[in-house]
Amino acid sequence: MNEINELLSKIESRDAVIGIIGLGYVGLPLCREFVRGGAKVLGIDVDPRKIEAIQAKKTYIEHIPDETIAEMVDSGLFSATSDLDRLNEPDAILIAVPTPLNKMREPDLSYVEGSMPIRLTQVCVFLYKLMHDELSSNSAGVSATLS
Repeated sequence: MNEINELLSKIESRDAVIGIIGLGYVGLPLCREFVRGGAKVLGIDVDPRKIEAIQAKKTYIEHIPDETIAEMVDSGLFSATSDLDRLNEPDAILIAVPTPLNKMREPDLSYVEGSMPIRLTQVCVFLYKLMHDELSSNSAGVSATLS
């Protein structure tokens, strides 16, 4: 069985661990939705205040109440860490870090590159961006090659 089929099998059987790097206004809601769907989720963020808040079952995002964070943690499906050494645990990783546009209106991928403690030759990254109205037509998936 190849790696893709193995991953798909783990996802279908709910045995896959989903890693989400970046627990901000995009990453934390993604965690919530995966947990609601019955997936095991490891949230990773470099901001220790976010990790402490989650561990205390408190929110830091206005539209997600404390009760939701508590439900996520209490489910046993969700945990959060700032320990990048744990990136070997997830079967799949979603990266939800800022991708501001530079003066040429190209995404600045330095946050994405900085979210990986190991050098990867090629990564397909889904970058979900909540941008200003004039850029909303560009808020889709971006495939990026990192070297």
